[in-house]
Amino acid sequence: LLGCYKREGLLQVDGNECNSESLHTGVGQRRVVKIDGVPVRKELLDEILEELREWRGNNKRGGSSTNRERPSIKAECYMILRAPCVSPDGNISRREKRRHKKMEGNRKLWDLALQTMKETNPEFAQRCSEIAVTFGFTGSPHIDRQNASPFYGLALGNFAKGTGCLSVECSPRIVAHVNTKNRLGRVDGRWPHWVSDYNVEEERYSLIYYDTMSAYQTPGPAIFKIPDI
Repeated sequence: LLGCYKREGLLQVDGNECNSESLHTGVGQRRVVKIDGVPVRKELLDEILEELREWRGNNKRGGSSTNRERPSIKAECYMILRAPCVSPDGNISRREKRRHKKMEGNRKLWDLALQTMKETNPEFAQRCSEIAVTFGFTGSPHIDRQNASPFYGLALGNFAKGTGCLSVECSPRIVAHVNTKNRLGRVDGRWPHWVSDYNVEEERYSLIYYDTMSAYQTPGPAIFKIPDI
């Protein structure tokens, strides 16, 4: 695959050699399109950022770096909040009890996060079953196989504008960088996606809104707003 990219001029390598080592150290030259998410109300952003800063490093709230719930992802802190679920007979499993306890410590954060979605897409807010809360998320190309539909991402912190974007592979030759700093961006996570480079000495939190419980929607485009080119 890397050889194909090089032959099309989409991979820059040093020298004329085309061996495995040179290909793996090459620099991608795929076309990049840039898109802005939908702005979130400043008052909500301020409240959410305050909650996130209190969450980070708090082991009782799941914000400890030793309590990463998705170890395959490179992030200093990674926690998943799930919408409460009670069986018809009122019984709660041990797993649900643990989830309820975690939600009790993060109820305000969940409510604030969900309010941002209600103000942007009320219909998706009804379907949102999980919210991933992260700090220091870097790189980590992956696919979210459990998603029933596209997801939304929101990033907050003092990281530089234009960096730390939600990046998604639209096609083998095109990558989209979605600006989610203080904005809600929508992408289909069933396409390869990751976080673009930013200064890791700076502060970057993110909230990722998933729909994992509703009727499955066939994957369509990776992005939903075509930028002006």
